[in-house]
Amino acid sequence: MTTKGPPDFVVVTGLSGSGKSQAVKVFEDLDYYTLDNLPPALMKTTLEVCRRGGHPRVAFVIDARSGALFAEASAALDELAAAGDRPHILFFDASDDVLLRRYSETRHRHPLESAGGVQPSIDEERRVLGALRARADKVIDTTHLTVKDLRDTLHSLYGAGTAGMLVHVTSFGYKNGVPPGADLVFDVRFMENPFYIPKLRPKTGRDPEVREFVLGHPATQEFLTHLMPLLRFVLPRYEDEKKARLGMAFGCTGGWHRSVVIADEVPARRVAHAAELVGGRASLRRECCRRTYLRGLFLAGGSVSAGPSGYLLEVRPPRGEATRARAVLKREGFVPRSRVRRGRPVLMLRDGDAIASFLRHAGAGETLLRFETRRVSREMRGRTNASVNADAANLARAVAAARDQIEAVRALARSGRLARLPVEVRAAASARLRAPAATLAELAARLDTTKWVVRQRLRRVMDEAAR
Repeated sequence: MTTKGPPDFVVVTGLSGSGKSQAVKVFEDLDYYTLDNLPPALMKTTLEVCRRGGHPRVAFVIDARSGALFAEASAALDELAAAGDRPHILFFDASDDVLLRRYSETRHRHPLESAGGVQPSIDEERRVLGALRARADKVIDTTHLTVKDLRDTLHSLYGAGTAGMLVHVTSFGYKNGVPPGADLVFDVRFMENPFYIPKLRPKTGRDPEVREFVLGHPATQEFLTHLMPLLRFVLPRYEDEKKARLGMAFGCTGGWHRSVVIADEVPARRVAHAAELVGGRASLRRECCRRTYLRGLFLAGGSVSAGPSGYLLEVRPPRGEATRARAVLKREGFVPRSRVRRGRPVLMLRDGDAIASFLRHAGAGETLLRFETRRVSREMRGRTNASVNADAANLARAVAAARDQIEAVRALARSGRLARLPVEVRAAASARLRAPAATLAELAARLDTTKWVVRQRLRRVMDEAAR
């Protein structure tokens, strides 16, 4: 049943790989003092120590990792209940297929691993935890939950305010298939379809014109008058069955118009029950949610390219999301340019640093690595080419200056004016004739002087020849 507030003492248990580690992080955020992998026999003593230490809200994790010590779990829970400290038991579960996939991805060993592999270990763990699951107050099946879904569910159950089951309301298109996490599915294809109205076709169910069209039909209003009493009847009974999260999905043909309107309308109509109804459109108040949103934008319709004029990141938001996408980008510090291509808005970033920052925000690590590798390589080539070009230009200037100096010395020698120049100037002119390809530094070394002095003496030769 729904409680009036979150419990102060929670015992978290369940199958290995079902999400208990993520749950511990959430409980810490909710100001619970958490202890993981605690031997069950120590719960009573540890609870007393925690309360003496000023920790009124406590969450212990007990599971099969304790080995033989876990056999004392039921007796320890009975002892706590007899002492007036009955804990709220939260059990985590998941399908065998998902658990096998998670173990394959993480390469962790199962705590009850046997010679037969992971599957027999999961079967044994289910047997060991059977009694504890039967006495659990809440059971969370994480088979179809993301980390964010799990966090939202735990916040609904154990966060501030009234604790209750989290009902996630979403929309979908039947041409794309039914969402895997949906417990209740409602087909709204019987409603009038805005797709056949030319001016409404490019819009979505979040546009006021589409909402007015769908909600204005009598069939829609009658459906809602039947639906809301049904929800008031079934939601408390789902919660009585220890369900912590319920997925409710509304489907139409494409998933853009009718289903979106109903999925937004149902949470807006208050259900006389403490369950929290969350609409299908994600809240982006948290930074982690905004970054997840940007990641989804990039995965759904993003690209990065490099051309002669620079770099370009493009994002093509789904229909109805352009304004929201632009607002999220600006809130995260990006200034996107926009254009319309084939009737769809495209958001663009052209600065290399901004593109790299976007990819970091979106968690696109592999794409960021490839982009930075390409950018560093390109910049290195540019700097190398610039350096080579500069060296070539300097060499060309030095060769031209040496040629002019040699011609000036020879002209002065033919006219007899070279003999009238000071001795040190004639020495510089003679050195230039003997070493036409030498640099000023090399001439200075031969004359035992400095580059500046050699430059001034050769300039004297040039000025004299120019008269």
